[in-house]
Amino acid sequence: MYSTLAAALALATALTGPLASIVGSDPVSCHRGASTAPASVTIDLERSAPDWGGYCERFSQWTMTDTADGLVLEYGGGEPYSNVHFYRNVSLPSGARNVVFSFDVLVPSTTYNNVGAPSTIQALEFTVSRWESGRRHEWAIQWVNVGASQPGYRIWNPELGWVDSGVTGILAPGWHRIELVGQVTSGGARLRSFSVDGSSSRINLTVPAVDAPGVADIGAVAVQLDGNFEGAPYAVTVRDVDLSTR
Repeated sequence: MYSTLAAALALATALTGPLASIVGSDPVSCHRGASTAPASVTIDLERSAPDWGGYCERFSQWTMTDTADGLVLEYGGGEPYSNVHFYRNVSLPSGARNVVFSFDVLVPSTTYNNVGAPSTIQALEFTVSRWESGRRHEWAIQWVNVGASQPGYRIWNPELGWVDSGVTGILAPGWHRIELVGQVTSGGARLRSFSVDGSSSRINLTVPAVDAPGVADIGAVAVQLDGNFEGAPYAVTVRDVDLSTR
């Protein structure tokens, strides 16, 4: 996850460019913001690549391309263990305290935990954030493929990093439906549950909100692609990306 993502968001409205396919390859910042203002709509958020931005840790190539099947998010390879955080900014109603982030994701073929051959996918991360009054609440899960005893899911805690959820499982090649259900509480950001292909895991874990001075009130959904020790390229496709609040 990114402590510097707030700065990236602040830059997003200033960065523009042409766009049915967006390319990010700046070796200095590896960042390109959306070319449009934050959306007021919160359904079918994948429909236009220019509405999305990309940001990476360690240098990597990346592209976003609109297709008939959905929005293709490609990690084009780069330095070992580099990654790309693809995000879409949205305007959220003031005072909303409940969020549901749902989407379909097309996962490519990979080995699991480097068994038999190096696993192309190190990890995939799915996150929704809300900035309000200089504070950031974030609900995020990570499907970790390499590094744990077996593939499974972790929960983001801004103080502790990724925390094991106790939920194991693989994301086999093909389409998967994922949903995160979160809530703003007095203690921070509570991840109530997440589900994969209709199988729900109740979490009810609250993690602290963090200070985000200088960031306007805004929301964002994101998908992050983590590269392996070789920086091998791969891509996922997302469709039916929806965010509901109340």
